[in-house]
Amino acid sequence: MNPRFFIAPAMLLIASTAACTVSSTEGDPAEDSERNLVGEQLIENTAEAEQALTTAQIWFTGGDGANVRSGPGTSYAVKGWLAEGTSVGISCQTTGTSVEGTNIWDYLPGYAGYVTDAYVLTGYDGFIPGMPMCSGGGGGGGSSLGATIVTKARDHLPYNGTAAYCNKFSTYWGTGCVHWCSDYARYVWMQAGAKHSGLSQAAISFYTYGINNGTFKSVNSTPAPGDAVIWAYSTNWAEHVAIVTEVSGSSFKSIHGNFDHDYNGISSVYEVGFQPKSWDAGTGAPILGFVSPVK
Repeated sequence: MNPRFFIAPAMLLIASTAACTVSSTEGDPAEDSERNLVGEQLIENTAEAEQALTTAQIWFTGGDGANVRSGPGTSYAVKGWLAEGTSVGISCQTTGTSVEGTNIWDYLPGYAGYVTDAYVLTGYDGFIPGMPMCSGGGGGGGSSLGATIVTKARDHLPYNGTAAYCNKFSTYWGTGCVHWCSDYARYVWMQAGAKHSGLSQAAISFYTYGINNGTFKSVNSTPAPGDAVIWAYSTNWAEHVAIVTEVSGSSFKSIHGNFDHDYNGISSVYEVGFQPKSWDAGTGAPILGFVSPVK
């Protein structure tokens, strides 16, 4: 959507917020349990385990143990499982499906897979200080998909659309002269190599993408750079979508398409400084949640 596009008159704000939305019948995301163990108990590859930057333990599973998956989310294949009390090395962290109230996933190089941080005793409530974010392909260093998205998003600074909403991103997608927050966000994800099938001109399509790919995170979760942030009153109707560029504690920076930052009636690509999760981006709507991209 276009927060702050012709924002001064209340009638025009209402008109603009209604123009960038479509209905959706998707339900709320279910929180999956990773204690329903699948496959065999894994054996550590000690050579690969040397990549770990810190050691932790599988814990808080009620004695069940935890699944190890090929990616950071419950939609990824289960490689096997680890018993409660198993010592594990972590080389990076990322975000994915929310489990037991956290969306953080830990990459275990000794097992070449991910475990939800809900069942890992790291000594920290959240990300481990100094721990790098995982690469987009899963584990191991290199620039992450999220970092690539942020770079691609900033490549379009500065860019101005027209007063009639005509813009290069919607031209690429063939959607015409429309409110273009979603067209910009999906264009950037596409440029960065993220999966973008299922995304559309409607901002709510990012919520649907998150549900279908297991990467939707509630507003209480910690976003990651490259995530989409959605402002909406419900899961059927979204007002706006933008891309997270930096995170600091519970605040985040974001870059927006179709954003009238100086109230001159011209929508732009614009990066906003750190804001709390209570910020409504000029839409009047709360943040519905965050969505991580997948490859």
